[in-house]
Amino acid sequence: MHLPARAATLIAMSEHEIPVLMTPPRLTAETVPLFARVTVAYQERDLILDLSETEWITSAGLGHLVMLGRTLAEHGARLAFVGASRTVERLLDTIGLSRLMPHFTSVDEAATWMRSPERDEEA
Repeated sequence: MHLPARAATLIAMSEHEIPVLMTPPRLTAETVPLFARVTVAYQERDLILDLSETEWITSAGLGHLVMLGRTLAEHGARLAFVGASRTVERLLDTIGLSRLMPHFTSVDEAATWMRSPERDEEA
């Protein structure tokens, strides 16, 4: 099955070999199923989501992010966000998601946190 380019795109592997996925511009009930098909391949390892192009996240999108974070945690992995707009970052803060899955300004900063032994204490 061919997935639209904007479902989620692997844009890089950090220097620590952590995948970085670009999220779609709108993470909604319409885009979550496609996004979930892409993220399933990364559910057993640390993952960084680049939210820099994401303008809108609905409850369906938030629900998927929570589920993804829980699935990763079950496998001893972590989820971190980078590049969120002020609006998206405020939403993540308001609902408390950023306490569970921290937001960083750069991929390198997120990857360094993921590889640090103190990461569980800081999150």
